[in-house]
Amino acid sequence: MTTTNAEQLLRAARARVSEVRPYFSDAAFAMILVESDGVPTMGVDKYKRLYFNPEWVLQHGVEELTTVVLHEIEHPLREHHLRAEAIGVTAATMQDANIAMDCSINHGLRHDAVVRKDIAHLPEPKDPRILALPVEMRGPFFPWKIDCEDGLLWEQYYEHLRNRDRRPSDSPLEGPNCGSGAHGVSMPWEADAPDKSDVEGVSSADWRDIQETTAQKIAKRQESHGDVCGSWAEWANELLSPPRVPWDVLLAGQLQWAINDASGLVYHTYQRPSRRQSAFPDTVMPNMRRPIPFVCAIGDTSASMDTTRLAYARGVVRDICQALGARVAFLATDTKVHGGTQVVSDGREVEFRGRGGTDMAAGIAYAVNEIHPKADALVVISDCETGWPAVAPPVKTVVCAIGATDYWIGKVPSWATLIKVEMENE
Repeated sequence: MTTTNAEQLLRAARARVSEVRPYFSDAAFAMILVESDGVPTMGVDKYKRLYFNPEWVLQHGVEELTTVVLHEIEHPLREHHLRAEAIGVTAATMQDANIAMDCSINHGLRHDAVVRKDIAHLPEPKDPRILALPVEMRGPFFPWKIDCEDGLLWEQYYEHLRNRDRRPSDSPLEGPNCGSGAHGVSMPWEADAPDKSDVEGVSSADWRDIQETTAQKIAKRQESHGDVCGSWAEWANELLSPPRVPWDVLLAGQLQWAINDASGLVYHTYQRPSRRQSAFPDTVMPNMRRPIPFVCAIGDTSASMDTTRLAYARGVVRDICQALGARVAFLATDTKVHGGTQVVSDGREVEFRGRGGTDMAAGIAYAVNEIHPKADALVVISDCETGWPAVAPPVKTVVCAIGATDYWIGKVPSWATLIKVEMENE
């Protein structure tokens, strides 16, 4: 058989996807097939290209390949790469992230293979070196192999893996690698961006349309047959829910007055020549300067802030930096500030230190008394399971409540502007 036969097999598997899971047909057929000897098995990149190793494909039948295609398209449909970037996955941690993602996907595929019996099991490795490893150290990975229960978010599996002394990623052999469309880290076997290579891709706008179409088909299927996996039904319901004003838009609006106020404070300086200097050759004219807005983000790094909440906290910092164009001082705070002031220009630069108790009043006091120049606004990022200062700080304060319960939200003082940051699984 030739590599052409490998692509034909994969096309047949993709067609089979539309038969066993018709609501995934748009996503399956939208992905660009790319043959590559570099990819170990199969993988997907950020541009929705589905890479396949022809030699590996030819070792499997259409039914097994159908299950693998179902696995791979779940990564971009659930935007795993964006979520990985949000929690700071890097080349050093991508193996743990990929294993965590595989656990979140594969338990559902295994359920369908065992209970519904309409798809095949995921293929087992054939490499003798991999087969020599303990079963919990080799794929395909399921939650039980990492001592976890089914049905958790991949971020929860990832946090569990990062806290273990012995992980599957410690294996001397390369583990699963589904590509940048999963863990967010570009691989050597991936083509460049579509505008820099001759390999086309799917634009973000087009993929968003495909996600919405997929969600609509899932909703209709669930209504008529009731046989859609629960997590996919929830995903579709969330995606099709009436639009809400995003929390980041609310945050930008609340901070804008402070930013505008700082931007309006124009002062004179002799550090740069005036544009009108040529009109007054005998007099040194001052230039007009406008100060750069300065925001201090106080991040809750206590033990109650799990990996998912910290990922959202990183997103809040990112949005302040990018959307408002402001310098951001970040204070990692549990019962005290750890590591002093971190001046960052992107959420990925934040270092979360602490992991003890919780007292956001300590971070607020530090921001007011220790940071110079004074911040134009404070943003407290917390699950709100904390005490608060008895007296309002002398600066605009916004509280971003991440995954907070109604009880703790009710404890937020009236002098702070409250913005609820709703998490994906809420």
